[in-house]
Amino acid sequence: MKTPQERIDHANSLLDRAAAEFKAGNNDAAKDLANTALAVGLELEDEALTGYALMNLCRTALRDRDRTALGEYREHLSRLAAETGDQKWEMVVAHMYAELARMNGDLEEAARLYATSMGISESIGSKGWYAAEHFNMSIVETSRGNFVEARDLIRGYYDLTNELYPETDDVPGLIPIANLLLHMDDIRGAAEVAIAARRLLKENDLVPDPADEEPLRNVEDKYRLVLDQDAQDEVEVAAASLTVASILSTYLNG
Repeated sequence: MKTPQERIDHANSLLDRAAAEFKAGNNDAAKDLANTALAVGLELEDEALTGYALMNLCRTALRDRDRTALGEYREHLSRLAAETGDQKWEMVVAHMYAELARMNGDLEEAARLYATSMGISESIGSKGWYAAEHFNMSIVETSRGNFVEARDLIRGYYDLTNELYPETDDVPGLIPIANLLLHMDDIRGAAEVAIAARRLLKENDLVPDPADEEPLRNVEDKYRLVLDQDAQDEVEVAAASLTVASILSTYLNG
């Protein structure tokens, strides 16, 4: 029979697998693994395991657009934050509410909640989370027409991720760049970045988070509507050789 710590360790390994399944787009598998881990966390009253399992389940609920399940998970996280006094769970709750607000088009609420999450992440030293909220806030600011602020946020995102993961090119960060170019009416540029992003995401076995899929699809829908077939063919040829570094040089830092 496994000891409580061995069960917790095993459950944490299930959460690692759940995160990988989620990134690969396998939502049902991610949900099953996270639910198994959550049951262990609740039984053994392990705060970290319970919280991270709920965080994983919030993401699967967002992808399914299951508002009922998402509400239940967020309420549980809110109780966990109140019971433990751990600001980390308050940060997660603010983020998940922000994601839902953004997906529902409530930009003011999304901006307020992302700012709350960003402030907590900075205060507790959660650098990866802090970087991710730069990404998310940039999409909100783009939608609000604040293009200078959006560009600065994307630059901040890449500065932070390059500091945290210097050996890794961050592909998802191309999504807010494509989104910004679209809103600035650079349709060809947005198309090039979106096509390159899809290719690079596939090459790296990545699937966008639920709230990030929509802006990417919006770019794709728009350029297919605006550009004729010859122009689309030209853009696809140009995008085939693009890398993260070349896109950043041309469209973000140029």
